[in-house]
Amino acid sequence: MKKLTFQIAVVALMAAGLSLASCSKEGPAGPAGPAGAAGPAGAQGPAGAKGDDGTANVIYSEWLDVTFDENGIAIIPAPGLSNEILNSGAVKIYWNLSTADQPLIVSLPCSVLPNILFDAEETDPNIVIDPYLTADTIILTSNYDVSSSQGISQFRYILIPGGTPAARKAAAINWNNYAEVKNYLNLKD
Repeated sequence: MKKLTFQIAVVALMAAGLSLASCSKEGPAGPAGPAGAAGPAGAQGPAGAKGDDGTANVIYSEWLDVTFDENGIAIIPAPGLSNEILNSGAVKIYWNLSTADQPLIVSLPCSVLPNILFDAEETDPNIVIDPYLTADTIILTSNYDVSSSQGISQFRYILIPGGTPAARKAAAINWNNYAEVKNYLNLKD
């Protein structure tokens, strides 16, 4: 019986040895399991930094009645026209030759045929209006009296503070086209 017990013990040890030798810790990967359910939403993060100034800083006037003196000079008070805007921003001035119902708007400086406004001959020289800018004041000069009368021949200015030069690509806008400027800056008449 000792011999039989010994033989059983040897066979058991051999089986255990073969079993351990054929096992390894790494084997081929099994198939992926199904996706789990989505977890709960995370908490809201802190507020971000203040963004760049937008068109909210643009200052624009209403359509203004303007009177030219006998020398062809008109002075328009322009609160907000600072040295900073003069040095690094932009100022646009527009002339509405007609009425708000039927606008005919040109950008200054301009040269316009006088027969558009007056009973003038086509051979008369063009109306020329030039703007000159200083802090808080716009000075207009004209070779004709184009003073406002009954809502006709009005002027408007737009003050655009400077931003970071060439930091962003400027919108493709024709600043001499009042309709494009009005749309881009969301101006109201």
